[in-house]
Amino acid sequence: MLSNEKQTVDVGGGLAELEQDFNANAQDGETGQADLETTALCFEENLELSSELNLEPNSELSFEERLKHLSSSAKRNPLHREINYKTLKFCAERRILPEVEDFIAGCPEFKKASQSPYFLLLFLLKGGGIDTFELDEAGAVIEPAQKEGLTEDEIDDLIAQFAYQTNEVGLAFVEQMNPKNRLLEMLDIEPAYYETYTEVLEFLTEKRSMAEIDTLLRGREALMANRKPDDRPIQPSVFVDKLEKAGGIFWESGWIITPEGRELLATLEKSK
Repeated sequence: MLSNEKQTVDVGGGLAELEQDFNANAQDGETGQADLETTALCFEENLELSSELNLEPNSELSFEERLKHLSSSAKRNPLHREINYKTLKFCAERRILPEVEDFIAGCPEFKKASQSPYFLLLFLLKGGGIDTFELDEAGAVIEPAQKEGLTEDEIDDLIAQFAYQTNEVGLAFVEQMNPKNRLLEMLDIEPAYYETYTEVLEFLTEKRSMAEIDTLLRGREALMANRKPDDRPIQPSVFVDKLEKAGGIFWESGWIITPEGRELLATLEKSK
């Protein structure tokens, strides 16, 4: 028997704690604005999920509307954006709950996450990007007809575990969020910085500190591209931030290129 307790998680206590932390940080002024904004996002996530737990998905929404809703939810918190993308990609094949939780906990980005692996999974479920399945002891999906005439306790006894699989909306989001596509789009939008972005990616094929990246770029003419003579140059950290948001690099005791970033470099090299 597998209890349904985890499927009906209570987020009320988390709301109170987040609100208390947010108010305390705002009053003492010791926390930076970015941290306050992140705390607020976490509060909003809990509040949104709390209000949606008892709602059925709106089947009348079009595919485009469902994708827009998922995209808005999954990208809202920058600490969770890449984890959400990777989780949906991982669950393209049906996975049991412990597998998904272990995968999320193993993501490098999870070290900065503000929620548990299960909460992040539940948020994707409520965002409409992933479906859940009840499995019996043999691992087969339990059909509604099998529950007919059974008591709640008997239904609980029938359920051995839960599984999750990314649906068509989630798969469309995965394609939309593919780091290679995001990186190419970034290069198209900002062609003046093409060489700078690619040089940083090449530099980060080995793990580097921010100080090393700063030394690499400091004083470059590219930092003044599209700027007036009396403007201050673009800070090297801006390039790092944009590459991270595009999924080209990540932080793990130093900045390092992602597999997708390496794939992009190889593609660009072939096109020369």
